[in-house]
Amino acid sequence: MKRRRFILLCGGASSGALSVGTGAFSSMEAERGVSVDVVGDDEAFVGYDAADRTVPADENDDGTIDLVTVENRFAGDVKLEITNVEIGVNPQSGDDGWPMIELAETDREKFKPGSTDVIRGEVHCSEGGGTSQVEVTVTVEATGLVATLFGDTREFEVTCIEPVSEVTFRGSGNADANAGGRTFEAEAWFVEPGDDTDLDDARVEGSFSWDTGKKLKHSFDGNSSGNLVAVYFTETNQTFVHPEYDVDDGELPDSWGTGAGQEIVDGSYQSSSESTGSTEDGNNSNNDDNGDSDNNGNNDDNGD
Repeated sequence: MKRRRFILLCGGASSGALSVGTGAFSSMEAERGVSVDVVGDDEAFVGYDAADRTVPADENDDGTIDLVTVENRFAGDVKLEITNVEIGVNPQSGDDGWPMIELAETDREKFKPGSTDVIRGEVHCSEGGGTSQVEVTVTVEATGLVATLFGDTREFEVTCIEPVSEVTFRGSGNADANAGGRTFEAEAWFVEPGDDTDLDDARVEGSFSWDTGKKLKHSFDGNSSGNLVAVYFTETNQTFVHPEYDVDDGELPDSWGTGAGQEIVDGSYQSSSESTGSTEDGNNSNNDDNGDSDNNGNNDDNGD
């Protein structure tokens, strides 16, 4: 059983009551005359909120993730300040020490009642993904108060998802993905034949669960009219666009060949291979009774 202890140190004369959560503090120092009540975490004066995170889906714009949010729930003008943060990372068995998480450097300031301060981290993933259990212990201070909110009973997980290696556009609104047969939440983006539109204006269908062991249209039951111009994976935050789409100029192709898609990375794209010369007529009339994905083996000009 995890031990919870409260340390009261005598200071200057004062009086009042302090409520602490059942799992919040490992130690606390308070001035003389302050009484301590153990209450539910939702009622504690210092809130500690952590949840499982997935990378890259939960990343902020700067590449960090939110680890713990500390909330000041005191009344009046009691200002809190985070003065120390310690992190423990325990990779799960078989994950070869990955992912690793480092605390992101930041200049911290005092925050008033009703406000929060967020502890962020930088996650380093291996190519094969993985999961680590994370403990974050936080020390907060206010006038006459020092409290340590421990993380050993508040463990959460940070998971790196192995990215999708490649998407091959097969024609007739179909595609397959090289993703080890895993299932991902995905979106399919369509444009109507003859449209001269930007990628951002494409019609988005989904999200839907794509079993990448099969081709896209066997997991997708939305409106597949038009030309499939892009596929977006929610968990990995990856977008693959049609091989003949001009990402730099935002121009749609005159003819829709088949081939490996271009992955958009930081506003640019990576072209995996050259597309073939076969065309997609945009009516998506071809049927595929097999449904199995060959994971980007031979190109399929018939959309199967």
